[in-house]
Amino acid sequence: MKQIIQMERSLPWKPDHPIYSRIDAPPSFKPAKKYSDLSGLPSLYTDPMTKLRYSSGEEYTRASKLPSDIVTGLLQLRKANNLV
Repeated sequence: MKQIIQMERSLPWKPDHPIYSRIDAPPSFKPAKKYSDLSGLPSLYTDPMTKLRYSSGEEYTRASKLPSDIVTGLLQLRKANNLV
């Protein structure tokens, strides 16, 4: 780690280049990955009623049967606004 930082300091970097010791790096161009709230698998779908993310039909049926307090807890874990 120290060797990396020393090497970066010795090289002629432009002020706008992101380097390991500088926090001001540009944001990622890749979209954030979305994961299922129930299983943690990569998710492609969102339940329109509960706003929970799911990855399969089985998870959808499970998510639609959950009580509202569990749904609220899962959304709070994801730090999503609950509009239900």
